[in-house]
Amino acid sequence: MNRITMNLFYAPLLLLMYSCNNIGTATFNGSAVLVDSGISLSLSAPISSPSTDDTPTLLLSGLKSGQVIRLFSDSICNTQVGSVTSSGSSASVTSSSLSVGSYQFAFNVTENGSTSSCSGGKLSYEVTAATPTLTFGAWISPSSAPTAGAPANISKISFTVLGAQSGETVTIYADSGCTSSVGSATASGAPVTATILTNSLPIGTSSAIDLYAQGSVTSGCQNLSETFHFSCPTGYIPVPKNSAVDAADDFCVMKWEAKCATDITGASSCASATGASSATQVAVSTAQGLPWRSITQIEASAACTNLNSLNSVTNRYDLISNPEWMAIARNIEGTASNWSNGSVGSGALSVGHANSSTGGGFKACNGTLSNVAADNCALAGTDPNYIRTHTLSNAQIIWDIPGNVWEWVDWTMASGLATSPSCPTLSFIELSSVSTTCSGNFLTKEYLPALSYTGTMSNFNLGQFHTGSGGAVIRGGEWYDDFPVAGIFAMMVNHSPGTSMPEIGFRCVYRPYN
Repeated sequence: MNRITMNLFYAPLLLLMYSCNNIGTATFNGSAVLVDSGISLSLSAPISSPSTDDTPTLLLSGLKSGQVIRLFSDSICNTQVGSVTSSGSSASVTSSSLSVGSYQFAFNVTENGSTSSCSGGKLSYEVTAATPTLTFGAWISPSSAPTAGAPANISKISFTVLGAQSGETVTIYADSGCTSSVGSATASGAPVTATILTNSLPIGTSSAIDLYAQGSVTSGCQNLSETFHFSCPTGYIPVPKNSAVDAADDFCVMKWEAKCATDITGASSCASATGASSATQVAVSTAQGLPWRSITQIEASAACTNLNSLNSVTNRYDLISNPEWMAIARNIEGTASNWSNGSVGSGALSVGHANSSTGGGFKACNGTLSNVAADNCALAGTDPNYIRTHTLSNAQIIWDIPGNVWEWVDWTMASGLATSPSCPTLSFIELSSVSTTCSGNFLTKEYLPALSYTGTMSNFNLGQFHTGSGGAVIRGGEWYDDFPVAGIFAMMVNHSPGTSMPEIGFRCVYRPYN
């Protein structure tokens, strides 16, 4: 066999031997082409896509020791984001940081100096924007959060929130479920800041409101880890708003009828609990002492508004208004525990201390007894008709709304005393008769209970209405009115603002939202 014949004979055999020694790759023009690597690619951390993790870790399986695997973030192996040298049948590789977007992870393999072609898109992955972490910035108004137990002397609170994206709407909540919105703002500026001015916040006696935030981009309700102590002044209790009677916001009211003290602490009582307000006479809400009586409506209003300067606030303290009285009365009416039979509208309500058989102007009681016996403030009685306390829907206890002394009220919540409507006759009438007797001068929301009653309303101890044209209003009844006059809805409109009588007192309110 000559040399040419031998070359022709062995050439196919040599080509077959070469192919068997390089199974899986072939080299064309110096490039190795992967034929079937058997390598798989999967997510290790995180375990699913999409994710906010911009440096995911991937697991490569089906490797041989010594193989070098290069990881790419695109299907044509253009952008390398990691590499690893295998020491066994599997290896993990962590991607370098990725931007928000979608990716097709691919890889190639280098072994014995030869590099495979690109695997193509083997695994899809999406990076989503990380949830912004909203944090409390700084107080604006007040300049710092009120301390526990201190009354909130502002109408609304203002502060900044950091961490939102520019243009994102940040909403503030007063509950951990982010259901009770109290304000919102759009984030802007550098650094990006949302400046919040809240709506009216709920009042607690000494409670604290934890502030929460949620953004329009943010998922989840985030605790700002900031607490706002929002409470009534000492001796006052919170009353829920009732827009049906024009009490649009929660407010605070004296728990007891106003007493006269020599300073705002109430530690020392006035020498006399009667007469006009002066520099040494301060209206306080304490259980001890007789109510401040023989004071005109004008003087009672001044005694309440004087508390503003004494407490370094503006337009917070005032004489209780008729809408606020109605909010209290209807709240009492709608609370089951105030009814003698234990359910709303069943039985009767208490008329408080209204059962003294004689007058004389000296039978008003202090606020230390749960109820009283006739003619004796020192004895505690057991008759449910004369219990002096009532419970509000928020579980707060209020004293002597009906009975003990009549109380001056301002007709509206506007600045200065407002004149009440008039009724031409002069007598006690049933509440149900006011509309016709007074020719429609009074709106039902100004005097009438919320419930409908069968029969005479005063039989339910709701009180009666005394007609007149005095321009000033007293409510609730006094110690010797008894049935049917006294009651939570009792009203008299026959006195003038300058009237002064020993059976008329008052109580103040504190309005944090003015």
